[in-house]
Amino acid sequence: MTIIKEGSVSTDLQTNPVPFFSVDSIVRALRQAVVAELDAINMYQKMADSILLVQWDDEQKHELVRVIKEIADEKKTHVGEFQKLIAMLDKEEIMNYKKGVKEV
Repeated sequence: MTIIKEGSVSTDLQTNPVPFFSVDSIVRALRQAVVAELDAINMYQKMADSILLVQWDDEQKHELVRVIKEIADEKKTHVGEFQKLIAMLDKEEIMNYKKGVKEV
């Protein structure tokens, strides 16, 4: 059996809990939090996809997938919350998001 492994997000916060020295360092930490949430979403989606391939009780299988997808949706909400916090601290950030949307 293969264990599902996504990229690992590591920040200095995990190994060296020092106070933030600037708004920029807070913004960087928030961006890392976004990366971690996106990584979790991808991992949960892979889990759900894999569970659907297993041959066993369909009702139980679909309940597992439903709950995992619900958790993934919560992570998507967290991404938006972190992006809002970033935008509060870096006014250019939201302008760049909007610029990117227009360019597509």
